[in-house]
Amino acid sequence: MVNFLQDMSIYMLLAQGVGLMAMFLEFYAATQKNDRRLVICLVISTLIFSVHFALLAAWSAMVAEIINCTRFYLSQVYKKFWLCCVFVLVYVICAIFMTDTFWDAGMFVACILGTIAVFCFQ
Repeated sequence: MVNFLQDMSIYMLLAQGVGLMAMFLEFYAATQKNDRRLVICLVISTLIFSVHFALLAAWSAMVAEIINCTRFYLSQVYKKFWLCCVFVLVYVICAIFMTDTFWDAGMFVACILGTIAVFCFQ
């Protein structure tokens, strides 16, 4: 384990530190009783995760997180089925143009399922 940390550059450690910060903010969000505070924490954590993925040069994950951030906010303001369809369409378009591996496609499938859950279920 020590050799692994010695082989990592300061840049990679910074990127992982940003990811840990976002993860802890999501844990904090899960403890919130107020929906508004929960959404604010989730929006901020997804923005931090997008920075994390940008530092790792994982561009498809960064784009998905930015879309997720927008989705979290708009799902609290509007509960419309047409908005769900718009987000699903955006995810499908991003998946078509940004998917390099099977794992990238899996991420977009998870985003689509999350979008349907947020907009269509209470």
